[in-house]
Amino acid sequence: MRIAVKGSEVAGKPLAYIIIGDGYTALRILEAMGDKLNHSEVLLYARWGISIGLSAALDTLAMLFSLDKRVSKYLLIIDREHVKNVDDVVNGLLARGFTVRGMERCYDEVCYVFIVERGSRRGAVVVSIQGKERSIEET
Repeated sequence: MRIAVKGSEVAGKPLAYIIIGDGYTALRILEAMGDKLNHSEVLLYARWGISIGLSAALDTLAMLFSLDKRVSKYLLIIDREHVKNVDDVVNGLLARGFTVRGMERCYDEVCYVFIVERGSRRGAVVVSIQGKERSIEET
């Protein structure tokens, strides 16, 4: 896995976009993990992909969903302090014109996969909620 900035040279089709909902800590952790793994898969993040809070992160998702047709998978990493429960995410998606076609809990109360549609496009959004009470720095 390799983390690439949108606009940099990326060979082939990126696996997914990363949207970070609270600062750079999660990005630094992902980059460190990516350095240790196979570099054949590429995750993209845009310089404006780091947004504070759930609302800003979902706005970024909606923009990317509309602009880049190559990618249909998105990884949203956000601290628990911004997401009280999964309904916050569902309501935020609906408010931005997404239709939620499916939702599956991946792990406990911290990871969910949403199958969404917006217009004629369909995609998968993985939401990873970090931290026990507030943020990734706790874990």
